[in-house]
Amino acid sequence: MSENKNLETGQVMTIEASKEEVMKWLEFKKVRQSTINNSEEAIDNLAGAIAEGLLVLNDGFEWEQKLLSPIKTEDSTTETLVYKPRLAAWEIQESMKGVKTSDVFGIMFGIVAKLTGKFPQMIKKLDTEDYGICQNIALFFVPK
Repeated sequence: MSENKNLETGQVMTIEASKEEVMKWLEFKKVRQSTINNSEEAIDNLAGAIAEGLLVLNDGFEWEQKLLSPIKTEDSTTETLVYKPRLAAWEIQESMKGVKTSDVFGIMFGIVAKLTGKFPQMIKKLDTEDYGICQNIALFFVPK
C-alpha cells in the first residue's frame, strides 16, 4: 500500500476520487441503486478510509485494508486484511452457523471472516477503528 500523503490534507487521495473507487466497487458488485441510496454513510466512511490510505481497491475488485492496530499472535502478525469481492448465498449461510439472527456482531463477524478467509475469533480481536472499516464493507453483503 502506497503512502504518498498530501502534507496539507494528510490524504493519499481526494474524497471525490475515493468515492469514485467505492462506486466502481458497488457497480462491480451490482449493488442496487436503492441500497446505494440507503448506504450513504457507509460509502462516505469507506471513501474516508481510502483517502487516508487505509483501504485500497485492487484490480480484482478486492479491498485491501491496512490495520491501524495489527493483530499479533504467537506465530504471526496480521497487518492487512483482503476482502473477496463477492460471496454466494451459501457462503453467507455457512458463516452464520450458530449465530442468532438478533446477534448483529455475530452476523458481521461471520461475514467479515468469510470475506477475508480469517477465523471469526481473529476478527473479534480487531480494534474498533479497524472493525469500523470491516463493518462498512460487510454491510453490502448482509442479505436484505
